[in-house]
Parts: sequence; structure tokens; C-alpha cells
Amino acid sequence: MPYLFLLALSLPIPILHHYLADAATNTTRRGPLLTPAPFLLVKWFGDIAGLIPVILVLLLFLSLKIDRLIRPLVMCSIAILLCAFATFYGWYCCLLLSHVLLQR
Repeated sequence: MPYLFLLALSLPIPILHHYLADAATNTTRRGPLLTPAPFLLVKWFGDIAGLIPVILVLLLFLSLKIDRLIRPLVMCSIAILLCAFATFYGWYCCLLLSHVLLQR
């Protein structure tokens, strides 16, 4: 079951977003409702990160019926997309949060 491995790899992203990045972006608010625009992108990436495990669970159940979803090309493509998303998300969060910490 390669989808279980991919699911295990995708779970830390939304968990870390919930506990670290979301709390850090909430401290950058101006007023009760205004969040700076660059930090909204981090929030949206966090929402997308929460959907990735759901999509992988759906693909897991679909792969039980559709054999084409277990091909190595499909597995490698999903793994590459997951790594690219995690890398870009992590890079963007580090860049923004380090910029905020350097200003204080």
C-alpha cells in the first residue's frame, strides 16, 4: 500500500501548520480582522495542506478498484508533487516568519 506511505508523509504538513504557522500568522494581524496579504497565502497553503491527506485517502480507496492508480508512474508523480508542495510551503513560511522576526 504505497498510498499509506504517502499519507504518512503528508500528515506532518497540516499538523505543523495548525500548531506553528497558524499561530505565528495570527500574531501579525493588524486590528481584529486584518491580516497582511503575504500571510494570507500561508493560510491558504495550510488549507490546501489539509486537503492533501483527504485526497490521498480517496485515492487509496479508489486504488482498490482501479489498478492503474497503483502504477509506479502515478506513485512517483504524487510523491514528487507532495515533495514540491512541502518544499515550497516550508520555504515560504520560513522566509515570511524570518522576515517578521528580523523586524521585531
